[in-house]
Amino acid sequence: MKGLTISDKDKRVLYIVLGVLIFFGVYWFVFRGAMEKNDEYVATQNQLQGEIGQLQQLVAREKEFTDGMDEMNQEMNTIFDSFPSMVTARDQIIYASNLEKAKDIKIQGVTLSEPTLSYTMNEDGSNPEDDGKLLYEVDTTYNCKVSYSGLKDVIRAINDTAKHKQVANISLVYDDETGAIGGNILLAEYYLEGTDKEYEAEKIPEVETGTSDIFGNTVEHLSDVKQADVTPANEENTDSEASE
Repeated sequence: MKGLTISDKDKRVLYIVLGVLIFFGVYWFVFRGAMEKNDEYVATQNQLQGEIGQLQQLVAREKEFTDGMDEMNQEMNTIFDSFPSMVTARDQIIYASNLEKAKDIKIQGVTLSEPTLSYTMNEDGSNPEDDGKLLYEVDTTYNCKVSYSGLKDVIRAINDTAKHKQVANISLVYDDETGAIGGNILLAEYYLEGTDKEYEAEKIPEVETGTSDIFGNTVEHLSDVKQADVTPANEENTDSEASE
C-alpha cells in the first residue's frame, strides 16, 4: 500500500486553514476576552470620572456648605433660645393673670398639670451637641368667660407673643343669659431642659389697690405674692413659706 501523499498545493491550503483556525482561536479566547475586560475598565473609569467630577463640585462648594451649616446651627440656637429652661406653676399663674389684665377675658379658675416629656433630642446619636436636651410640655387649663372678639384676641396674643406656647384645645359654649362664651381653654407650654440658659421667672405686674386677682382675692400688688406662695409643678419641696 502506497503512503498518503499531499501535494504542495494541498499543504498550502491546510496551512491557510490552520492559520485561520489559530487566528480565530486567539481572537475568541484571548483578544475577545481582553476587549471585554477593557470595556469593563472603560465603563468603570467613566463612572469614577463622573464621581470625581461630583466630588470636585462639592469641594468647590465647600464654603457654601460650611456657611450653610453655620447658619443652620445659628437658627437652631435661636430656636433653642426661644424656649425657657423651666416653666413653674408660678409662671403659669402669673401668665394667666397678665393675660386676663391685657385681654377681654375673665379667668375664673386655673388647673395646672405636671410636666411631661415630649421629645428627647439626639436619640439616634447623629448630633452629639444635642445630648441631654429634653423638651417638656406643661399644660394649663383656664376656666373662663370671654366674648367672641376677646377669644380671638386671646388666641392671637398667645400664638404671636410666645413661640413656646400654643392653644392646644378649646371647649366653650355660648351663654344665652350673659351673651358671653364660657368653658375651658387648654394652653400648652414647652420648655427645653439641658441647655445653658438660666431660668427666667414670669414677670409680676403691679395692679391697683382693691383689684381682685384670678382667684378672687384682693391684694395691694401682685408683686406682694411671693414665689413660695405657689409650688412649682415640677418641685416637690419649697424652702420658704408664703408671707403673711
